[in-house]
This record gives sequence, C-alpha cells and structure tokens, in this order.
Amino acid sequence: NDKKIDQNTHPSVIIFECVYVKNSHPHFIKWYPMDKNMIVSNVSAELFERVAAHVRDPSLSFRPSFAQRRRSYGLYKRATDGRLNPPYGDDDTNVESRPKYRPNIINFEARNKFDSWGEADSLSKQEAMDAYVNLMAEILGKEINDIIEQSS
Repeated sequence: NDKKIDQNTHPSVIIFECVYVKNSHPHFIKWYPMDKNMIVSNVSAELFERVAAHVRDPSLSFRPSFAQRRRSYGLYKRATDGRLNPPYGDDDTNVESRPKYRPNIINFEARNKFDSWGEADSLSKQEAMDAYVNLMAEILGKEINDIIEQSS
C-alpha cells in the first residue's frame, strides 16, 4: 500500500521516514504530512462523521501503528473540538474543559494525546477533517475509499 510520490510533481511534499528494529527484523514507518499530500479535499462534515463512525466500529480488525494512532487522534480532536491552545475560534467547543498544562512524563498516554492535538493546532478545521479522512483512507484503503465514493 505504499504510495510513491514524485518529487518533481510534488516538490513541497516532505517525506519523513523512521526505521526501527523489532526482533531483528527491520520495520519501516513512513509518515507523509497529510496537510500537504491531499487525496481528498473539502470533506463534508457528514463524510467526516461517517468515516469516524466506521473507524470506531469495534468489529473492525485493523492495527494502525503508534504514529498513525497518534496522528489520527490529533486530527480528530482538532476537527471536532477545535484548537488546543488559545486563541480560540468560533468553532471551538468545550474550551473550559481543555487541559491547561502539558501532562507529566509519567502519564505517557495523556502526554501523547496532548502533544498530538497540539501538533494539529496549525491546521484549520477543514484541513484537519481532510487530513483525517485521507489518513484513514491510507490506513484502511478500500473500506474508506468505498465510503468516499458513496458520498460523491
């Protein structure tokens, strides 16, 4: 499912690659900045919700990487709740209940959620919805592409 990006046609796309070794077998994790490498743009709120509902389905058997889970959490929170940090916009919800400080290192899960949401702060709500749908299409492939085609 690797997508090859031609640097001549997409000169502004930066490809980050992380290599780690697990049980002496190399595994490659590639992360493409989704806000620059769009497949689908101007995703409607209805399509976004349909994709999010599909991903939440407990019968779905997929195992995204840690980086994919982290990125998807940040994009989802930005698209649904808005910015993590001020200044807040009109589309930001539950501003009072946001964490005021970055969680400490001992609370690994909360700290990662905070960081991933903060990384998506620079995106607009529409860009976050587009990036979330594209990330899910990259992870799940045909299942999400079918949902996208049905909404067209």
